[in-house]
Amino acid sequence: MRKLESLWDNEQRLTISFTIGAILIAASYGLAQFIIGRIVLGVGVGGAAVIGPLYIAELAPTAVRGRCIGVNAFFIPFGQLIASALGAIFEAAVPYHIGWRVLCK
Repeated sequence: MRKLESLWDNEQRLTISFTIGAILIAASYGLAQFIIGRIVLGVGVGGAAVIGPLYIAELAPTAVRGRCIGVNAFFIPFGQLIASALGAIFEAAVPYHIGWRVLCK
C-alpha cells in the first residue's frame, strides 16, 4: 500500500488532473463535455492553488516569506483579470458559435 501511495502523490494527481482536464476541454464538441473538463481541470488548479503557497512558505527565507506569499496571492486575481479581458475581447471579435472554442485552445 505504501508503494501505491508513493506512486500517486499529490503532484502526480495534479498533473493527471491538469492533463485530462485540458484534453477534455480541447476535444469537447458540446457543453456537457466542456463542463466536465472544466471540473476536472478545476481540481488540478485548486490543488495547485493550495500547494503553491505551501511550497513557497517552506522554501523562502524567513525575511522574505510574507512578501513571496503576497506576490503569489497578487498574481492569482491579476491572472483572472487578464483572462476576463481576453474573454471579453474574443466575445466581441470572434463569431459566437466558435468563440468558446478559441479560448480553450
